[in-house]
Amino acid sequence: MTNLALTIDPRETITSTTERADAVEQLAGVQTLRRNIKAHYQTLKSPAAETTRALNAAEAAHLTPVLDAEAQLLDSITMYDATQKADAETAMREAMEAGTPMPTLVAVPRQPGEQQRTTYRAEVTNLRTLVEAVATGEVELGALVPHGPTLNKLARRDREQFTVPGCTLATRTQIITR
Repeated sequence: MTNLALTIDPRETITSTTERADAVEQLAGVQTLRRNIKAHYQTLKSPAAETTRALNAAEAAHLTPVLDAEAQLLDSITMYDATQKADAETAMREAMEAGTPMPTLVAVPRQPGEQQRTTYRAEVTNLRTLVEAVATGEVELGALVPHGPTLNKLARRDREQFTVPGCTLATRTQIITR
């Protein structure tokens, strides 16, 4: 495809039915051009998309057993470390209760290059309780994120009668030509 220079009369306002008819005719031409350009590039992108899907599938096939082995090893190491920590805490508590000297604790040896990192994340287990906590100010408002698809579904369903507290109805009218 070559670069196209569009010569369209970009009127700020349409003042007559003739000007409107001309604008709709221009719109039809521009929309047809847009559709043709999208179809042209979709044809070009389709083999790339198929190749990407095949590469992703091959990668997943190779990575899945490796990720499984990694998860099993991490679980085993974490379980061992937790058991060692629990045993040490038990030995210290028993020594304190018995009034005997504290046992010598040996730290779990780390391997060269080994680092340990703990990450934290929240899991919502009761949405109603979370909403109530935000409403009372116990939790900041940012903990609740509006779900656009749900709100948009309500707006499409209710149209001009859309009345969700904290929301307004936004509309955009398009003209489509065939």
